[in-house]
Amino acid sequence: MNNRKENEFLHTEIGQIPCDWSLSTYDKLFEFLSSATYSRAELSSDSEIGYIHYGDIHRLSEGFLDLEQVELPSIEQSKAKEYSLVKDGDLIVADVSEDYSALCKSAEIRNIRSKVVISGLHTFLLRSKNDDISNGYKAYLHQNIIIKKQIDVLATGIKVYGISKSNLKKVCIPLPPIKEQKAIAEALNDIDTLVYSLESLIEKKNAIKQGALHELLQPKDDWVERTLGEVFDINAGGDFKGEHASTYQNENFQYPVYSNALTNDGLYCYYDYYTCNEHCITVTARGTIGHAVYRDHKFVPIGRLLILRPNEEIGFTYFTEYINKKVKFVHEVTGVPQLTAPQIASYVVFSPPISEQLRISTVLLHLDSEINILGKKVEKYKNIKQGMMNLLLTGKVRLL
Repeated sequence: MNNRKENEFLHTEIGQIPCDWSLSTYDKLFEFLSSATYSRAELSSDSEIGYIHYGDIHRLSEGFLDLEQVELPSIEQSKAKEYSLVKDGDLIVADVSEDYSALCKSAEIRNIRSKVVISGLHTFLLRSKNDDISNGYKAYLHQNIIIKKQIDVLATGIKVYGISKSNLKKVCIPLPPIKEQKAIAEALNDIDTLVYSLESLIEKKNAIKQGALHELLQPKDDWVERTLGEVFDINAGGDFKGEHASTYQNENFQYPVYSNALTNDGLYCYYDYYTCNEHCITVTARGTIGHAVYRDHKFVPIGRLLILRPNEEIGFTYFTEYINKKVKFVHEVTGVPQLTAPQIASYVVFSPPISEQLRISTVLLHLDSEINILGKKVEKYKNIKQGMMNLLLTGKVRLL
């Protein structure tokens, strides 16, 4: 890699680009082919015609859509006749999103082989008009901050954001020489491959953990039935106090505040004081009820989050996993599901001897540790990739 000097850059309408790069548009580079407008409800499961819905781009794509590795919904042949068939190297763009970050998320198609596939609802199907842009490089176009800024400016909508075909056609694309495009694509694809292999390993580890849970949580002869109220003191969280809160953790606001949410284990903000000591289990009590998390640090629970404080020595991971996997919480058919402290206290669990609880907890903690380490590696390499893209796709760092 090498950094280029200021005088080796051109000042253009979209910012600085290297002198040996060209400037093009989607209209010049791509032919916009026909795509269908059938909703999920109109699709079938037994047809040989594959259908790429915009939701599949949001759900499955990280730049490429490898049709050997994903299962697509299908559509009846009679409904697919008038639409263009997808080919390797085509770029499919989702034209709507609920947030700016995923607007115009796209996928370059790989390994279509003998499959027959059409592009579907809320997608643009783009095919190269010439050899100015290489396969592999197209996958990273919409991760280029220069291009993404233009798309975001052209977006319309309030709760759902979209971009029209005519607006996308005029978006400017900075283009390196073909050899450099291929070198950039190869470098970014290498790190994508690494991330994919780590994510696959995480899936395997999670499958191993699920198998272990099935065996470890099976009651044995010396296990006894007890209510959660016998094992724990159970209380609900308190009111939120904004005057003590900060969005960011620092030396003045050290203590996590957890709500009833599932995202990020319910982390809401940080307080300058705590109300719960280490070694508690929290359980969600409104909406999606019964999700347990072991808290090994001082914290503050708010809202309908329930706090289970043990009144004896226990294996925390054992009880956390048992609540998540084995306890079937019942709620009213109508209204928002809710769970109160007296209600959860009445639920029955199997309690092994403490030595067995601790043994099971150790096994599960070891598996969780392996999964967490792999997850941190994935985040690390994704951050590295983001930094690489910001430099390579704008020409600030050159590979050739």
